[in-house]
Amino acid sequence: MTELLAAGLYRLRRSKFLWLTCLALGAVLAILILWEWHDLHRTPPPVADNNLTASLPLSDFDQVVFSFAAGAVLLSSAVCAWELGAEYQDGALRNKLAVGRKRRDVYLASLTLTVLTVFILCLAVYLPGIAALLCTTGSFYMGWGRALALMAGLLLAGAAFASLFTLLSFLIPHRAAAAIVTIGLTLALLLGGAVLTDRLAEKPEYVSYEMTVNGEIVPSSIANPRYIPEGPVRDVLTFLADFDPGGQVVLFAQTKTERMGRLMACDVLFLVLTSTAGLLLFRRKELR
Repeated sequence: MTELLAAGLYRLRRSKFLWLTCLALGAVLAILILWEWHDLHRTPPPVADNNLTASLPLSDFDQVVFSFAAGAVLLSSAVCAWELGAEYQDGALRNKLAVGRKRRDVYLASLTLTVLTVFILCLAVYLPGIAALLCTTGSFYMGWGRALALMAGLLLAGAAFASLFTLLSFLIPHRAAAAIVTIGLTLALLLGGAVLTDRLAEKPEYVSYEMTVNGEIVPSSIANPRYIPEGPVRDVLTFLADFDPGGQVVLFAQTKTERMGRLMACDVLFLVLTSTAGLLLFRRKELR
């Protein structure tokens, strides 16, 4: 197991695709934050009558950092699938088994390296983002406690995605096909999570305004047909939204920290289930 990890780390260090992606993410994020800071001071917002200062838009800087971190998780699907698929293409996976390596050790070593790859891509966003914020706003507008919680949540969601990437890459022998399927499924999970989150956020009623004969505008409440009432259906959809790491990434990109403990528990469950399924399927798979 140790030798497999050492060989994998050596291969990871030599991955130009990984490090170029990290460099691009960090550079674009830092430049964007600096440009937004310059633009904010060039055209400062007006100060409202309720003593809100011009620092109110600084919350947008936090949004930029975590949106880029969510994008890093998405890009990790391509990086991980491409790197893992290389082992099929060059015969490295068959060679590992031919010299007596256990399939369990091979799979767990690849899973560990995939999780590490996702963490590296997230750190490629966090470190330049924090540095740029320290040079501009001075800190996270939301506070360090909430920011660190969001970072931990995105890392754990990324680990859940990494377990899925490993499962798919070990089952699909063609490198390009594995990358396409992995990216497509990642996008589907993100889209599905966003749709479920939006539906569950619907209010039971929304306000409508009507004008009376006297010219007065009177508010009235109208039932929202898109609202999902409390019950088994809403409970199931809520669990699916929480269990889907794509839905979590959408929430964290929007800097929402509700149900953080529940979401992290769902990530651990997702990782355990996909890793167990991957191990069982890989043990029975015939390599060609």
